[in-house]
Amino acid sequence: MMFLRLALRELKKAGSKLVAVFFILVVGFLGPLFSSALKSSVDTYIGLRSRQMLSADIAVSSLRELTPEEDKSLLDLTKATRTTNELEFMTMARGRDVSTLVEVRGVAEGFPLSGEFQFEDKSKTSSAAPLLAAPIAWVFPEALAQLGLAVGDEVAIGQTKFEIAAVVIDGPGTSRGVGFAPKMYIGLPFVKMTGLTQFGSQVYRRKYIELPKGMDVPSTAAKIKETLADPDIFLRTPADSMASLERFFGFYNLYLVSISMIVFALSWVSAFYIIQVFLQERLKNAGVLMTFGASREASGLVSLAEVMIVMIFSLVVAAVIVVGMVALAPLAFGSLFPIGFVLRLGLGDIARMFAITVVSAIAFAMPVSIRLRVSTLQDLLSETAGGVGRMTRRQAILSYAPLVLVFVLLSIWLMRSWQQALQLTGGVFAALLVGWLLARVVFRALFAMRKNTPGFARLVLLQLARSRFGVNLCFVTLVLGTLVLNLVPHLLKSAVAEIEPIQGKEIPALFLFNVPEAVAPQLGSFATERGAEIRFLSPMILARLMKVNGESTRDDGFQRFPVRLSYREKPILSEKITSGEAFKGPFDPTTSSLPEISMEENFADRNGFGIGDRFEFDVQGVPVEGRVTSLRTVKWTDFNPNFFMVFQPGVLDDAPKTFIANVNIAAGEQREQLKSKFQYDLVRDFPDMNVIDISRSLERAMEIVRSILGPVRAAAWIAVAMTFLILLGVIAHNLRLRTREIEIQKLLGADAGLIRRLISAEYFVLSLVASVLGAGFSIAMTLIVSLGILDLPAKIDYGAFAISVVLTVLVTTAIANVSARRVLGLRGTTRRL
Repeated sequence: MMFLRLALRELKKAGSKLVAVFFILVVGFLGPLFSSALKSSVDTYIGLRSRQMLSADIAVSSLRELTPEEDKSLLDLTKATRTTNELEFMTMARGRDVSTLVEVRGVAEGFPLSGEFQFEDKSKTSSAAPLLAAPIAWVFPEALAQLGLAVGDEVAIGQTKFEIAAVVIDGPGTSRGVGFAPKMYIGLPFVKMTGLTQFGSQVYRRKYIELPKGMDVPSTAAKIKETLADPDIFLRTPADSMASLERFFGFYNLYLVSISMIVFALSWVSAFYIIQVFLQERLKNAGVLMTFGASREASGLVSLAEVMIVMIFSLVVAAVIVVGMVALAPLAFGSLFPIGFVLRLGLGDIARMFAITVVSAIAFAMPVSIRLRVSTLQDLLSETAGGVGRMTRRQAILSYAPLVLVFVLLSIWLMRSWQQALQLTGGVFAALLVGWLLARVVFRALFAMRKNTPGFARLVLLQLARSRFGVNLCFVTLVLGTLVLNLVPHLLKSAVAEIEPIQGKEIPALFLFNVPEAVAPQLGSFATERGAEIRFLSPMILARLMKVNGESTRDDGFQRFPVRLSYREKPILSEKITSGEAFKGPFDPTTSSLPEISMEENFADRNGFGIGDRFEFDVQGVPVEGRVTSLRTVKWTDFNPNFFMVFQPGVLDDAPKTFIANVNIAAGEQREQLKSKFQYDLVRDFPDMNVIDISRSLERAMEIVRSILGPVRAAAWIAVAMTFLILLGVIAHNLRLRTREIEIQKLLGADAGLIRRLISAEYFVLSLVASVLGAGFSIAMTLIVSLGILDLPAKIDYGAFAISVVLTVLVTTAIANVSARRVLGLRGTTRRL
């Protein structure tokens, strides 16, 4: 308690000297806290949307009916509050003159447990009750297009005809076919009438389960898998529904963390400097305490207590502000947030920041503690505030290393990856170090020029040369601030490029499956006659993976399911080789080397494969070997014909195969009509093929992704605002420290106008050099964050360069001018002089 009383007394005496550090600390806490609130809210929103997509908390599927014992175990494990059932099967649906493959889904009472049907006429419903009352069908548009039917017509499914009552553009529930055929919803009571679900039919039986509120879905799913240990029973959770968007949401989290950490670094460096100035002004007080018998450790604990109190109080104020922002954000930024998105700040977020505060306070107090330990009592009693840099190099490293360690550990904690954390912290501290060194070189050169510089410019150079440490720190702060101002639009541009789908003709309108080899050459002219274009026609060969590096594979998935192989000469537009070498041309069987294989890198990571691994496949009873020679990244959201494993040409060319391809149709008013006619003609002329409307799946995925683009932009603007607030605090504090110097200038005859112009010119030069340098650093940081951390193509917003430099110079000069006016208005210093 004694330490606390002494610390409180010192803080009370300090008064206004702590305003700047308090302000900067509050701003420093605002960034991570608001980003945590955004991240938590986005996670909650994504969980809600994914549950609506699945229509339940857990979906259990099987090709057989569950036994009574299995069904009871399932209900006991889940403590289900509600359940409903569904049958799913693939069959040919008949129109008036053509047939096509469709996915029929027979839904029971209570479906869906979550989510809703969206219809073409913009209406919605969360109940499938009409399907249970009469033999009607809700049909996706592509089924109507392929069958040449309309609402009110009849479609034959097996032995029963169903009236098409509505056109569905989006519906809840999982799917075994992954969209390989158009969907139709009918009532479960009418499924038996079709005659397609008798013994021997391949029918998926699915039970949807709603868990009690608060019950953990992943752990419950794990218990079900352990209890129902049958490989023919499949589980799906809401997280599985979002698996295709996992890349983007992972990027979003890393984007928030990266922006927050850089703003956090900016504020912590600034606050660290100001606190060191404050604590070193108190070193004389520590010396006085020691003359009255206090130990060096006790004096150090008083300093630590002072820092801890200031930082905890700042955290509390920041948390209150963020809670207020969270409450008011829907009113101020309602248009940026999607429907159902609710901002919230959890106690866990505040608890994590409290832990960071405690560790940071120890790091902030470390330099003074070391000085107390190594300094003599006489030095302490004569110490002034100008002794900030009076430590040996070894002592300085020991003093500042904990602060670096705090930042690294915080990055690892938030990013969940030490490699990515080291990349980010390395980039930030490299910018700090280079900025500091360049500041010394630049201002030393400016100081050397003062003798040959006349008049007002010479006075400005003298101003810059006086407080080397303060000027250098302000320079570094401006560099880091401009880096943030540039980095935000660069990363935001990368985010938008990742979120927004390819525009115009490049959007795949349709996707073709099971294209027979005999008719593949005819497709080009068939499509051209109908205003379409076939792209990336790719062979697909089914095979069994038998051996990896000479050993039989033990993976159950590879044993039970065939792998899909292809061959092509070089990567297509959505692929890029990241390691290894491209194919050296067609395979030459006269060489002793194995055929080359290119593997998708995430598939390789998941299965522990790598360059140099040897594989043996069974292709229709014929063994085929190959060796991985390259890894590729694949942008799956382009929906091009991509494969996990691709052989070089000359190996699988004669194997039995089908083809898959994209169908592109130019954007315009006739696009939908052309697409409908193309599907109908294709089903009529090539009944063995399957065609799906891939643009619908793409738009559904992109709608969810685009819905959180608003919070992404909000995070960017908050980072910009935080940066300018930190610059305001640093400049105001630096000028306040120069009160005595300004008063001396007044005594020597300088009027207030001249002093303001000198200060404005000083910060104009400082901000101009720093902003240009910071803008340059932002390119390197964009490459580090985009390519190394976010795994995105780097998008440089060159327009942001000029804007950020001009904005930084104008705002910094304006802040300096306003702060100078305030300092010039202070009274009392002249009398003390």
